[in-house]
Amino acid sequence: MALAKPQSLFRLYCVLCRAIPFPLHFSTKAFSLCSSSPTANTIDITSSSPPFMVSFLVDIVGLPKESAIAASSKLLHLKTPEKLISVLDFLKANGFQETHIHNIIRKRPLILATDVDKTLKPKFKFFQDLGLSGSDLGGFLSKNPGILSYSTEKRAIPNIDFIKKYLHSNENILSVLKCNSAFGYDVDKRMLPNIKFMESQGVEGSNLTELLLSKPRLLDQNPGRLKQITEKVKELGIDPGSKMYRHVLGIMSSMSNGTWQRKIEFFKTFGWSEEDILTAFRKLPVVVALSVEKLQKAMAYLVKD
Repeated sequence: MALAKPQSLFRLYCVLCRAIPFPLHFSTKAFSLCSSSPTANTIDITSSSPPFMVSFLVDIVGLPKESAIAASSKLLHLKTPEKLISVLDFLKANGFQETHIHNIIRKRPLILATDVDKTLKPKFKFFQDLGLSGSDLGGFLSKNPGILSYSTEKRAIPNIDFIKKYLHSNENILSVLKCNSAFGYDVDKRMLPNIKFMESQGVEGSNLTELLLSKPRLLDQNPGRLKQITEKVKELGIDPGSKMYRHVLGIMSSMSNGTWQRKIEFFKTFGWSEEDILTAFRKLPVVVALSVEKLQKAMAYLVKD
């Protein structure tokens, strides 16, 4: 039965979603299953009231009530359920698991107000052309749903074209994207100056590619911060041409000066000199990457046991 008035459609939905536990493949076709509802006046919720959207997000999407309440505040401008349902159907048809859909909607509820044909399909095709689809794409977007808000033409394509000059293949690009979306920043302000700086330090060619692959977040830092890190690594005597260099850069980028000093002082309590500590660090940088608590347990075991 075709329902002409949106308010009637909403009332029928409200009854159905409480009577039938629809899974996420719920479709607009469900509205044609019943010609009438014997309890159509049991729930008096208008199309613009918060309880309707909360009910949809809880009963159809499967969000916890608290998350549904928070998400519903972003969607109250929607007057009919067709767009909500078309987005859910589209995500499900593309192989997204329920956990992916829950995470995406919880983090970015406005996706439910997105036009599938004009917005979602072009974005998904972009990722699929890179080789990311199905459950893999669902997992990626559930961790980085903000990517869906960026323009494909103005942000995604130019950024990918830029990093492809250094990564050379879609496989490498996907490896970096899974660690660092590469869409959340202007490459001209961050990655480009950082790459040029690393080249000036002698990190270029295959070494630069390996640095991007193994430490993708490193080159997304503030350029001033990256310069500070490289100066510290230079003081430690690590050769920029060595394979160890990128590991040391990664470790130092995740550690504040205060943390570094605390670890130096920790080793000194065992009678180590600064030169002993630096020698150990050059041979096995990951030792200093461990927390002080883990270092204490390891040293206690080695000394006592």
